[in-house]
Amino acid sequence: MRSINKILIKVSFVISVLLFLSGCETTNAIPYKASSSNIATMQTALADKGNLSVGNVNIAKDISLMCRLNGDIIVYPGKSIPEYVKDAFLEELIVAQKYDATSRKVSVNLENVSFSSITPANWEISAKVSSDNGVSYPISVKHEFDTSWSAAGACENVANAFGPTTQELIKEIVSNPKFALLSN
Repeated sequence: MRSINKILIKVSFVISVLLFLSGCETTNAIPYKASSSNIATMQTALADKGNLSVGNVNIAKDISLMCRLNGDIIVYPGKSIPEYVKDAFLEELIVAQKYDATSRKVSVNLENVSFSSITPANWEISAKVSSDNGVSYPISVKHEFDTSWSAAGACENVANAFGPTTQELIKEIVSNPKFALLSN
């Protein structure tokens, strides 16, 4: 009986240590970097049109960004997904010199935001883009990226892939034939 108690104590200790070592982690993405391709597309599409401003970026529903029970994916410290996308779109417009706070406002309603950290790992985003002039259109992106066997590595890859996914989202916004109509 005494040896069974010792074994139970050792097993309990090992389980406790493993639980402690595998506790939740929060994974942060890298900062957004403007895409030269998106900037050039904006400049071309709006060459003989007006500039734009960024309106609201909303998310249609609450989403869970829990990654493999490893913790939440944080797209950037202190920013929600809508704030990240709004700041990225604003940065692209400013760098393209197509931003004017008094111009037509472009809003983005993120209808679906999800990711998979297993092969094929990807972010999927669908959204509706609209202007205060009434023009609107749907967009969607699926950005694939490498994953990892370990939860920590896979979740870090998920976080790091959000910036390139946002670049692709903005690419879909600005390369759509209706983009130039948003400024009318």
